[in-house]
Amino acid sequence: MYNKAKNVLINTKDNDLHSDVVTKVLTEMDCRVTLYQSEKLAVSSAINLKLDEQDTQLEYWGRNQVTELSEVEVVWHRRPQKPLVPGYVVSEDKSFVQQELSCTNQACLALLEHAFWLNPQAAATRANLKPLQLNLAGKAGLTIPETLISNDPKGIKAFIGSGQDTIYKPLNAFVWHEQGRNYATYTARVTAQHLPNDTLLSASPGIYQRLVPKQYEVRAQFFGRSYFAVSIDSNRLQYGELDWRLHQHQGTMSEPVELPDEIYQAACALMDELGLVFGAFDFIVTPDNDWVFLEVNESGQFLFLEQWCPELPVLDAFCKCLVARDNNFTYRRVLQPRKLADVLDDYHFDLQLYTA
Repeated sequence: MYNKAKNVLINTKDNDLHSDVVTKVLTEMDCRVTLYQSEKLAVSSAINLKLDEQDTQLEYWGRNQVTELSEVEVVWHRRPQKPLVPGYVVSEDKSFVQQELSCTNQACLALLEHAFWLNPQAAATRANLKPLQLNLAGKAGLTIPETLISNDPKGIKAFIGSGQDTIYKPLNAFVWHEQGRNYATYTARVTAQHLPNDTLLSASPGIYQRLVPKQYEVRAQFFGRSYFAVSIDSNRLQYGELDWRLHQHQGTMSEPVELPDEIYQAACALMDELGLVFGAFDFIVTPDNDWVFLEVNESGQFLFLEQWCPELPVLDAFCKCLVARDNNFTYRRVLQPRKLADVLDDYHFDLQLYTA
């Protein structure tokens, strides 16, 4: 039996369903949970750092509670945010205030290095570099799509002009806010006719990949050495041949699926190489039953797996992984796991109040 952590800090943002649901379950497990929201550092929270040659005291004030951060045993690096500069600060001082807030936030998190992190900051930063991720995935034994990452117009045109279907995706997700509407980046088919002029094309690198034929897709959520995976019949979704996330709320044909042993071992090897404890893997399974790796998200959404397949105890497993403080955590199934549907009902969660 592991020595369960009792003091957990969740580094997150406001209005995050995952953080709020996990907080309820951890509290039931007799954990003290602190929601650390750096975006509100100068608005509704504060830091007190007292130092002398013999002692360091670091206190975080937020949500009507005070946390001595030296007592924190686990940090869930859920949705880290940049501190916001209060609107009352004059424009001439905004850059200075932003600098001071960011420095304080970074120092505060650095002073939590004694705790078990899921995932460690350095690991999260590396994992979010998709070119590195793809390179390491291939070395770990996973099949990856033929890929070009470039801002060279000549190279891009040659790749697209080869006669094979090609898709484009950004190196990082992004959301634009224009005229009261939000626009997000998704995978898109690309041809030579879609390309802008060479000057614009060279301004921003992008990921260009061969379109992989799909029998179905798989999302596999790893917690340490345990995983929960579902098949996704994305071909039945609008735009699903390119990106199932765009219309995932239409309802999907999903069921639990097992990873082939060689895929499981390669995924574990990639997790180890990236230093991850938590990882959401996306695969395409081709009509020939070949598994093609797309990416691993170090902070991806995971509760939807249990919503789609209620028999998967995803929430229960994650909470136990979090307090176990073990990179090689293995979930032991129980007869009555804490189920997501019950938590949402017991605490009267209004899902319409939450954003993705």
